[in-house]
Amino acid sequence: MQKSIALVLVISTLSPGLAACDQWSIFQSAPSFEENSAFIKETNQTTVSFTTCKIDTTEVPEAESDRELLLTLCQDYYARIRQMLGSDGAEQPSSIQIRLKKGRTDQVADVSGGTISLYENWFMKHQGDPDRREIKGVLAHEMTHIMQAYKTEVPQWVVEGIADYVRHAMGLSDKSAVQCEDGKHYEESVYRCAPAFLTYVEESYPGTIAQINTQFRTTGYDADFFTQVTGKPLDQLWQECLGTTWCSGGREALGG
Repeated sequence: MQKSIALVLVISTLSPGLAACDQWSIFQSAPSFEENSAFIKETNQTTVSFTTCKIDTTEVPEAESDRELLLTLCQDYYARIRQMLGSDGAEQPSSIQIRLKKGRTDQVADVSGGTISLYENWFMKHQGDPDRREIKGVLAHEMTHIMQAYKTEVPQWVVEGIADYVRHAMGLSDKSAVQCEDGKHYEESVYRCAPAFLTYVEESYPGTIAQINTQFRTTGYDADFFTQVTGKPLDQLWQECLGTTWCSGGREALGG
């Protein structure tokens, strides 16, 4: 009987803001959906909690050859994105499931709760990419949405902008993909101008993304929090960004 390998990632967060891999263990398990998963153990000063990564290729068996890759990426990205977003110690999902699904030819991916759906036509198109960069980038974007876990309504430009900022910061997109060159304002160009703007803000005022994400997750969205973190309101930050290569193609005012 063929067996599968699952990896256990132990993450320590005893030091504030630090997520480090302390120990890897490898064990053999029977090849079933429930058991072919990775358990991420997270420890802080008071609690120990687990998040399980699961991969489901039932609908798209052609993707089975990438099962272990997706399992490893789930573990790696979980730890890295939580650290980037300042999410250490925050409530975490009990499981993250990556599911390969059939769908329309134009569907790429989406997320619902703790489940990321990757759609067959898009996935198989990029399965042969040498470094799987597109698959990795989309997975990082969707996993960021799971980590955001906002309990109240947050503007779409923040939600999608942070997700594509993370993708770019992890080296999973070209710079041109997050440059504001479409003559729009960041609030109306959520996949280009918004991540370009947030990338500029993070580069100019390091630590901003983690702080605003934590604030929005715990108390809800408030534009004034940008001022508290950077010392400048959003309008002034946007004016600064318009003078850089990140945002030079953007529109000065929404609807202007």
